[in-house]
Amino acid sequence: MPNAIAESSGVLTDDARRILFASQRQLAPLRGNLFQPEKGALPDSLLVTSARRGEGKTTTAIALAYALSQHSASKVLLVSADAATSPLARLFQLDGSKGLGQYLLGDDSAQPHPSEFERLDVMPWGEGPRTLWQQSSESLKARWQALLAQYEVVVVDGPAVLDTPETQAIHQHVAATLLVLQCEVTKWQVAQVALERLNSAGGHVIGTVMNQRRYYVPGRLYGKF
Repeated sequence: MPNAIAESSGVLTDDARRILFASQRQLAPLRGNLFQPEKGALPDSLLVTSARRGEGKTTTAIALAYALSQHSASKVLLVSADAATSPLARLFQLDGSKGLGQYLLGDDSAQPHPSEFERLDVMPWGEGPRTLWQQSSESLKARWQALLAQYEVVVVDGPAVLDTPETQAIHQHVAATLLVLQCEVTKWQVAQVALERLNSAGGHVIGTVMNQRRYYVPGRLYGKF
């Protein structure tokens, strides 16, 4: 599909599409390991984060959301909770002026966009304070739960753990968290600090993706490396 689109589209850029489809074969074992039928239902929300920015969390979130949408009976939502960068609007060629930030603050005109892929919707961050998740108001919780209720799974592209404090607050609002690390680049000591921060906030870290290798490390193996 051509890349020159004049209006908000939900269509991936050519570069992003190449990365997406190149990763699917490698991502299949990850999807199977994370969401085995004998373990029960999928989590209703999954935060994809990383220790530092630039480790591939956004491409992993897109690839995982796409893979889940292809194997789900109902819709999957991919949202950006990264107020600093919010790359989903650029990668899906969307009008990023409104998104999750405004929705959580009560703006009902801020809604998800359909993507080019069946059963996958996308919602950029839009605008909103970076500290929004840390406020943890009853209104925010209610609106977040209302959004979750519309989808089988919501995949959250979050900020990096060690770059911003709000990642720990987002971690508390989701059912599970996946940590992306860049293979042969991220030092294990850095990864361990990121894991400790997430664990100190509560919630459930289900594993780690070694990006560029697409290996999955279950949570039970933490501390054995």
